[in-house]
Amino acid sequence: MDLRQIKTERNIQQALVQLLSEQDFEKITIADIAKTAQISRSTFYDHYPDKYALLDAVMNYYTDYLLTLTEQRIDALLARDRVAFEASIADIADHLLARRQTLSVLFALDLPGYDLRDRWKQRLQAHWHEVVESKGLTVNPPTPSSYISDVSTDLLINFAQWTLAHGKNAATIDQLQKLLSLIFDQLIVN
Repeated sequence: MDLRQIKTERNIQQALVQLLSEQDFEKITIADIAKTAQISRSTFYDHYPDKYALLDAVMNYYTDYLLTLTEQRIDALLARDRVAFEASIADIADHLLARRQTLSVLFALDLPGYDLRDRWKQRLQAHWHEVVESKGLTVNPPTPSSYISDVSTDLLINFAQWTLAHGKNAATIDQLQKLLSLIFDQLIVN
């Protein structure tokens, strides 16, 4: 894909997010997207078969972004790298706030099959579980690793959504660090 195609796709995706901030997805037409992206309808169809494929591409992009953002922090936590982990929670907040408008719009979208929170949650839970299993970590007292991954995932996602709604807050960052550290210091034993 050449640079023009990449820019066009980015413009189309940004146009959709802009329109989602103004109206319901069902009311958005291909013509609306094309007009907002300043392209022709045929150019839209060169990139996406319909608006659902476009929305899926946007959701996949931001799910991948959120997963990458949090995977690095999970790895620091599990490596017991306290300094890197503590700095990384504040870094998560900064990254979220840099994309606040887009992420807020996507988290607010109420359309079956296109739920950013659910997509991120499924992938993040799988990552927590995979890391715990691959490192051969055990849980003590006996607690299913799926429970640990569910709780940890919910903490991170709630932190992200709270930060998007209220901004960066040192107390919430500190609280998340303490909660995740408590979970992993007390429950996971190498």
